[in-house]
Amino acid sequence: MKIKADWKTYLRDLRLRELDRIFHACPQGCFDRVLELGAGDGIQSRGLAAYAAEVLAIDQNPRRLPKGEQGGVRFQIGDVEEIDRICPEGGFDLIFSSNLLEHIPERERLLRKLRRLLKDHGVMIHVVPNAFLKGSWLGLFHLNLAVELLEVLTRPGGWRKVYRKVVKKVVKEGLHTVEEDRDTNNPKGPPRTFVQRYLWPAPHGAYASHGEEWQAYRDSRWRRLFEESGLEVFRVLKMPVVSGYGFGWNRARRLLEKAGFSSSYAYVLFKTGQDSPYRRYWEQEAT
Repeated sequence: MKIKADWKTYLRDLRLRELDRIFHACPQGCFDRVLELGAGDGIQSRGLAAYAAEVLAIDQNPRRLPKGEQGGVRFQIGDVEEIDRICPEGGFDLIFSSNLLEHIPERERLLRKLRRLLKDHGVMIHVVPNAFLKGSWLGLFHLNLAVELLEVLTRPGGWRKVYRKVVKKVVKEGLHTVEEDRDTNNPKGPPRTFVQRYLWPAPHGAYASHGEEWQAYRDSRWRRLFEESGLEVFRVLKMPVVSGYGFGWNRARRLLEKAGFSSSYAYVLFKTGQDSPYRRYWEQEAT
């Protein structure tokens, strides 16, 4: 039985919708050099290539990131917190990330590095989660576990798979921290035990607690972070509504978006005090 949407298709459509909402007013090839951080499997990297002469896409997961150069994108393995070593020359017209900053422990330090790599007239855009996503992620946690369990149990050999991957491991590991079970999407977040994964989620990003994370996802906190890093918040764009777990629920999603809800914001940023020809692409966007 398949209840949830196919994850790869769901994620691809979501990331492309993000790009369309952010760059729909930008002409093709309007940027010279683009740096993408936390590129994942390159879904958005290839989309960004339509707007740039050159795209450098960086991610630290070699199992996920494509290799070499593909479709006008050069993929490179690396820790984005060491970006000044990876790209010492700088000179980027656009620096972009989606769902990355919440996973970085020293966010302001990274942003200051990125500011130095950005051209004076360049634009920086970061897509980050908001409090609505945090609430959805916590509220739907156990429903997601139940749905995933039902999907597994209704497949051939499902009971054996659950016993082998869950029951035996709980008995073996107990309440000890299991580093290898740490989510590869959050490698710098707090470690958790195997049992905790099935009782209550750990923070989604690199935060010590859910309370700290909830506060950090507020618009005022993101604005303060960017401004203290020497960046001007020019526009805040609402991104699509998502459950956080890959549920389709397209009708409910569309209704929520029509009502003004979103699960993340895209912050369009410029260096404080610097003018830029790129501002015109977002002048008509609502804040």
